[in-house]
Amino acid sequence: MSGMTATIGSLPAPTQASTFSFEWFSSQPAYQAVNRKQLEAFLSDLDLPQPWQGVDVACGLGLMSELCHDIARKIGASIQRTVCIDLDRQALELARDKLASYPARLIQSLGQRLPLRSDTASFLIIGNGIHNFGDAEKADLLTEAFRVLSHGARLFFNSSFYDGAIVEGTEHFWVEHIRRALRLIKRADPPPPETTGEKPQAAHPITPEAYVALARRAGFTDIHYEEMPLRFDQELIEAISDYWSYAQGALHFRWPAEVACAAMREAARELFTDPRWEEKFPGMEEDGQRFILRRFLWVTARKP
Repeated sequence: MSGMTATIGSLPAPTQASTFSFEWFSSQPAYQAVNRKQLEAFLSDLDLPQPWQGVDVACGLGLMSELCHDIARKIGASIQRTVCIDLDRQALELARDKLASYPARLIQSLGQRLPLRSDTASFLIIGNGIHNFGDAEKADLLTEAFRVLSHGARLFFNSSFYDGAIVEGTEHFWVEHIRRALRLIKRADPPPPETTGEKPQAAHPITPEAYVALARRAGFTDIHYEEMPLRFDQELIEAISDYWSYAQGALHFRWPAEVACAAMREAARELFTDPRWEEKFPGMEEDGQRFILRRFLWVTARKP
C-alpha cells in the first residue's frame, strides 16, 4: 500500500514512506503525555515483588512498553521484561527497533489467545486499541488477561474511542469532519473506486460501566475508571486521520486507505481554518490555538 500514489481531486497523494499507521498519532507529545500520566499512576500503585514481568497486548509500535520502562526507572522500580503482543507483523518490526534498548520480547499473536503461561505476569496493559476488538473479543481478551496475571497483579487499558468520549457541544465537529471528507471524495475527478474486499467487523463503542462489567465478569476486582480531557489540536486530528483504521472506519470502509486517509486529513485542515470556528465551536480556542476536547478513558483492575 505504501507504493500507491493515487490523488483525490486536489488532495495530495501519500508519500512513498506513508503506511497509514498509528505511528504519527502515537508520536504526538500530547498523546504521549496523557498515557504517561495514566501509566505512572497505575505502576505507582503496583504492590508486588520485583522485578516485575509485564505484558503489552496490542502493543502496536511499543509506546506503552517504552513508557512503562521509563516510568519504572523514575519511581525506583524494576521491570525484568515486557512481552509485547500484536497481530500486525509490520507494527512488531517497528516496535523491535523502538524497544531495542529495553528488555522486551515480541510475539505475533491474537490478544484473545495469548501464548503465555498462566499466573506469571505482574501487570498487563492494553493501550488505546481495546475498542478495535468486537464485543465477544473484548470478553475473551480480558479473560486471557486474567489467566496470565499472577494473583495480586494488575490490569490497565485505555481508550479515546468509547461511548462518552465526545464532549457535549463538540458533536458537530466529528460529524462535519466526515461530511467534508465525503464531499472531497465525491468531487474527485475521476471518482476513486470503492473498496470491494472484505470489511473488518465493526467494533461498537461501549460505556465505561460496560468495560467495568466485562472486567468483573472476567474475575477482576478493585476495578476503577477515570476520564481525562485531551485537547485534539489540528495536528492530532490530522495524525489520527492518517491512521487507516480510523479513516476507513469513519467512512465505513468504502474506500482504500490512501483515499480515506487523504480525504480525512484534508477535511481536518478545512475545519481548523474555518473562519466561523468560534461560532461553531465556542470555547475551543486559547491563545490563538484551536482544539477540540475529547475524553480519554482509563481502567485499572486487580486479579485477587
